[in-house]
Amino acid sequence: LYQVNGRARQITTQTDRGTTTASLPDKPTEAFAEFQQVTIASGSTDSVRLTIRSVRASAGSSGTKDTAISEVEFWGE
Repeated sequence: LYQVNGRARQITTQTDRGTTTASLPDKPTEAFAEFQQVTIASGSTDSVRLTIRSVRASAGSSGTKDTAISEVEFWGE
């Protein structure tokens, strides 16, 4: 299933503490389901906005024209 969806390439994260943009590395097909990590501005915030700025095309010719982020976790220090 992961292979037929577009994959996020660049993500902007906006919080009350600031805005960061991260480029995600390209991964081999067998690693599509693994998590990817981005660093955001630290500190308390009331909201988080994730914006997909660019995507990588799906793998294979039967790909779809959608992109999804299936899970988000926030870790504090």
